[in-house]
Amino acid sequence: MLSVAIACAQVLNAQSWAPQDKPQKLEKIIATYEQSNVSKQTEDEDENESFENGEPEKEGKHYHFDRWTWYWQNHLDENGYLASPAHTFEEWQKFSQKQQTRKYFKTTNQAQWSFVGPLTTPGGYNGIGRINSIGFHPTDSNTFIVATAGGGAWRTTNGGLTWSSLTDNLPLLGVSDVDYNPLNPNTIYMCTGDRDASDTYSIGVLKSTDGGNTWNTTGLQYNRSDLKLTNCLVINPLDTNSLTLATSAGIMKSYDGGQTWTTKALGNYKQVVYNPADTNIIYATSSAITRSDDGGQTWHNVLIVLGSVRAAVAVTPAAPNIVKAVVADNNNGLAGIYTSSDTGKTFTKVYGFDCTQNILNNSPSLNVNTCDGQGWYDLAIALSPIDSNKIYVGGVNTWESSNGGYNWNIVAQWKASLPGIKVVHADKHFLSFHPLMPDVLFECNDGGIYKSYNPASYLWTDLSNGLGITQFYRLATSDLASFVIAGAQDNGSKKVTFGGASDELTGGDGMDCQIDYSDPTTFYTSSQYGSFSRTNNNGASFTNIRNNIPGQPDGAWITPLVLDAQVSSIIYAGYKHIYISGNQGDTWADISPNLPSVNINRLGVTVNDPNVVYAVQGNSIRYTMDQGTTNWGLVPSGFSGVISDLLVDPANKNHIWVTYSGFGARKVAEYTIGGTWAKFDDSLPNIPVQCITIDTFDRTMYIGTDIGVFYRTPTMTGWEPYTMDLPVIEVTDLSINYTTNEIWASTYGRGIWKSPKFQGVGTAINNVPLAFDVISIAPNPNKGEFSVITTNKALIDQTVNVRIVSFTGATALQTQGRFDASGRLPLNASNLARGTYIVEVTQNGSTLARTKMIVL
Repeated sequence: MLSVAIACAQVLNAQSWAPQDKPQKLEKIIATYEQSNVSKQTEDEDENESFENGEPEKEGKHYHFDRWTWYWQNHLDENGYLASPAHTFEEWQKFSQKQQTRKYFKTTNQAQWSFVGPLTTPGGYNGIGRINSIGFHPTDSNTFIVATAGGGAWRTTNGGLTWSSLTDNLPLLGVSDVDYNPLNPNTIYMCTGDRDASDTYSIGVLKSTDGGNTWNTTGLQYNRSDLKLTNCLVINPLDTNSLTLATSAGIMKSYDGGQTWTTKALGNYKQVVYNPADTNIIYATSSAITRSDDGGQTWHNVLIVLGSVRAAVAVTPAAPNIVKAVVADNNNGLAGIYTSSDTGKTFTKVYGFDCTQNILNNSPSLNVNTCDGQGWYDLAIALSPIDSNKIYVGGVNTWESSNGGYNWNIVAQWKASLPGIKVVHADKHFLSFHPLMPDVLFECNDGGIYKSYNPASYLWTDLSNGLGITQFYRLATSDLASFVIAGAQDNGSKKVTFGGASDELTGGDGMDCQIDYSDPTTFYTSSQYGSFSRTNNNGASFTNIRNNIPGQPDGAWITPLVLDAQVSSIIYAGYKHIYISGNQGDTWADISPNLPSVNINRLGVTVNDPNVVYAVQGNSIRYTMDQGTTNWGLVPSGFSGVISDLLVDPANKNHIWVTYSGFGARKVAEYTIGGTWAKFDDSLPNIPVQCITIDTFDRTMYIGTDIGVFYRTPTMTGWEPYTMDLPVIEVTDLSINYTTNEIWASTYGRGIWKSPKFQGVGTAINNVPLAFDVISIAPNPNKGEFSVITTNKALIDQTVNVRIVSFTGATALQTQGRFDASGRLPLNASNLARGTYIVEVTQNGSTLARTKMIVL
């Protein structure tokens, strides 16, 4: 009997809104979708997140479309068409070659990025990030590779105790499948693209001949006009040059190790699986099940279920004639469980005859009202290599049958609903028994990777810790905090300490977030569509403050929230209107009642004038100089394209910068009220720019792009890469911590990173020991009026000397003061020039504490 060929992960039959061929205009896709979902707005209002102990209910009907739209509106070409990742890949290659020629990568621009986190999560409801499939080493049971949705491919050599990235130098890399050559494990194939959500499309099949250390293209390469997916590949164990590949354009064969390919069947195929005893027999899945009995040369449909959207199959060496299948219907619930006893020539339905048997629903309980599910997105099936009657199916939850599919019991639930059932992260994308350990079942889901020796006993082990693959949308820092917070796709909002430890905050998909700059125990998190929550006790408990807004509005996928730059208790939230709260969200007022009914994507404020607010609404920018008391002005149209971020000049309330997220002539632009637009993007490659920030000390600017971070000082004539040790990854948000002198970045697939920020002037005081856990400054930054704050009992009610030292080492101010009973010492140093300072507290000639302060 031949050894079992590894079956690829089960993949989605993509919704009609996700093109699987040539590019389409996003606006046309949105219009078509909305026309076919005329009740979308009403239904969205019914899909607001409902929190129970910080954990939301499952996603609403339009969740995946809105998520997909958000991603692709940031990746359009100059004509509004979806642009393949091949576009970014080509631009990155050209730019890399240019930079190596100019030796920019060797310049001492002070970039030195390091990964911070999250490194761990408690598992269960919480997670690290989405994983699509696993490639098992053919001879070493402790070595396997996971294919992630946006963080590339990662390998473990010790069974999941530690992980290392194999794709740091490859951009925009979702991976659908990874396959070892069963006779030569130094040869590995990688199917690029994100099969289950189309977050990224494929650049083709990549190949490594040195065990995954380096990767090269094969004969299957997609160009920038292709929107295709390479979903699953299998290698003939008798002839390892024979490859069979399932793609969104058909089934393809190669007989020379991937150098050349021919299409054998047309269609949108998601899975290919070898029969365990006969390599002439191969199964493929789309919305139907297709079979070949001549090694993949010809194909015939063997199971077509009316109204189905996706199917998946599993086989077992324990009974090579047996094939099991799970099929999802057009409501994305269960169409049926099917079995074949003649190697897949014919199938019989054995389960799923009505909604009371819908094991693909979101609930762990079966009842007549749970007919739907997410079968297009999360569908997986595995058949025991020891017992052909034991089957596992994954949808939102994981189910087991021990009698060939006739009866089912839940063995893992996505949230704690049923007592005694293990909570394992939602949305199952892959189930497989280890080929060298046939009693161990592996599962990949939206939170990571798990294994179980006995799922029926509800014992699962989370192997995800150590994977740096979290897809973050937004990031927040504070000069007073020794942590950052960030919002993650699929995995809620997280608090990550400077040492890499992480805490789970609120659930759903984490979105925009902010830390109170005067009190870091107060911070704000959110989930999709603007469900904001506040904590005043460092995350011990949260209050939903969106519920306090009249009408409890829904906003954009990422609804913006900003803090007033002078009074931290004043906050702004942007929905279709802009709301202000003077008490941290307890009550709100609409300050833009006459704005058009279009979602707001970005807000900007400035420390120079608390009355000034800018808002990005669609492709328009509106502003008020009086907090909306009279009216909102409209910034004249600048350049075409999708605005991804807006930054108000901290030194000039009338001056703004904006970034553009697509491909084309515009990348960064600037505008001054009453003036004209000007491009500010000299020397940048033609790739999307996602975010921008400025160092208020020396006016160095940083932007986050799809291939990393770039910087520009006031004396430079163009942008240069600030990327040393940073993977080639999408940077979604940037923030500067002036206490630690670091710039922080959130990425969409590689977690949170930090680097020393560029320091062009005055480094004499950098090595002064700081003790920002003893004293803090509030507000910080400030305009010279501030308080020194301490919680140290030895300083409360004590008289101390305070010295303010400039960044060049000169004493700018020296005075004496007394901490009051609350630990606050107010000071007025309004004559200080703009810049970074050290605030030093001494007593009786002994230095007690130092910390940094920014004066604007």
